[in-house]
Amino acid sequence: MPSTPTSLTAPARPSPIRVALVEDDAGFAGSLAATLQQADDLRLIAVAATRNEAMVLLEQAAPDLLLVELGLSDGAAIDVIAHASAAWPRCAIMACTTFGEEGDVLRAIEAGAHGYLLKDSNAATILCELRNLHRGGSPISPLIARRILARFRPAPTSTVLSEREMKTLECITQGYTADEIARRTAVPPHTVLADIRHVYAMLKLPARVQAGDPRQRHALLAQ
Repeated sequence: MPSTPTSLTAPARPSPIRVALVEDDAGFAGSLAATLQQADDLRLIAVAATRNEAMVLLEQAAPDLLLVELGLSDGAAIDVIAHASAAWPRCAIMACTTFGEEGDVLRAIEAGAHGYLLKDSNAATILCELRNLHRGGSPISPLIARRILARFRPAPTSTVLSEREMKTLECITQGYTADEIARRTAVPPHTVLADIRHVYAMLKLPARVQAGDPRQRHALLAQ
């Protein structure tokens, strides 16, 4: 008697990465939506154009990624990022910026952003950066790394950043990528990315705690 064919079930497709955007430039919002349509694993689910609209958005279920334009016309980008970081602790926040806004990017990181997206990047780069952020990466440029080094060097760095983290930042200021740093320092690439992520986390600590008792810093990082 012939055997009954075994029924094969196709593996379930992972849910797309849900993206929300706070952006008052309709042109960029439309361009981003078109870019996301090119990818099956990313989907734009909500757009807010003002601080008030963003506050309403924060009352809804958290997306996986939130992009916030640093140049919002009402000047509320940092406020939105800080509120989003508190309301959606598991959501990765990315600041949308252009070249020449290094100070704003640093303030966004301090407020809770995990990375930043250059708005003049091509579509392939934007998709790559969004996926990288969702996997736990934190985009960082030589200019931002230089600003971070300048901020931490006056402090007792042995209790703020490790020697390896400082070396990673110095390599970034010289233009090396995470993979290149891993090869140069014989450190796994995922460790380099984790070091960058930790630097971002340290920037989010209150300045008065960074300069105070190291035990306070460790307690905050453990929360």
